[in-house]
Amino acid sequence: MIEAPENVYPHNTAVYIDKTTEQGEFVNPVRASFIFNGDNLSFMRAELYLADTNAVMYHSVIPATRVPWDGKYRRGDVVSYDMNVASEHCENGKDYTYRYILFEQNEDQTPKCEMKCLSGRITSAASTNVVVEKNITDIDEPYTEQNYLIGCCMIKLYGRDNDGKKTILNFIMIENYDSSTGEITLADDLDGDFAPGDRYEIYRNYYKTPMYFFKARENAHLAPTADINEMYGTPFCKAIYTTTGDISLMYYNWILNNNDDIIIDSSRDVYSYHTK
Repeated sequence: MIEAPENVYPHNTAVYIDKTTEQGEFVNPVRASFIFNGDNLSFMRAELYLADTNAVMYHSVIPATRVPWDGKYRRGDVVSYDMNVASEHCENGKDYTYRYILFEQNEDQTPKCEMKCLSGRITSAASTNVVVEKNITDIDEPYTEQNYLIGCCMIKLYGRDNDGKKTILNFIMIENYDSSTGEITLADDLDGDFAPGDRYEIYRNYYKTPMYFFKARENAHLAPTADINEMYGTPFCKAIYTTTGDISLMYYNWILNNNDDIIIDSSRDVYSYHTK
């Protein structure tokens, strides 16, 4: 079982996309992180979109090999990785949204489809086809990486035997769902007889997070100055905050040190939401 992650970063904040490279590697990549909330994380898929148009910027599967994380991340563990936002498709000055699809597998590296996502009544079922409601958003085609199956949806449906008893369990992978007709194509043949109104359930081995948002902006610049009030002998300090993006200064603080770098005085966070 996998649930919504916590403490997701970046989210509702601004980041600087640094495209500086050394020997083909980005020097200061954006380090994303979240607290995993589930039994076991085998793979994760990150999907990045341009916020204004929902255009797909990229998707990536981690780990990028066919070997899943085997017990590396459990409930409460921090998952962190370098976001692929310094590519030619992403740039400072734009806003982005992204989400994760978090996958869990069995010990034999097959999808562990134990998370029930929906149920309903069939219209018809025969061979490798089941007709259900139209426009369902929770049924996906199988997720693969390098031709390796990392995630899928399974349909659970009981068929009737020759005596008319509803006892034959079908638990079959879904290969395709046509949202315009409600037709599901299955990976294997159904077993048993079915009637309109029979109940079905859909299970999967992954959790889709909500969309997270961040702004990509150039780093802000701070120009501090300090003077001594000649009459009272007290310091007067100020700083000019500038940025090329429309990013508010949420808060600031100050620290006063002496020549030996010993702190004389300091402030708490001073919030100033309207300073640009």
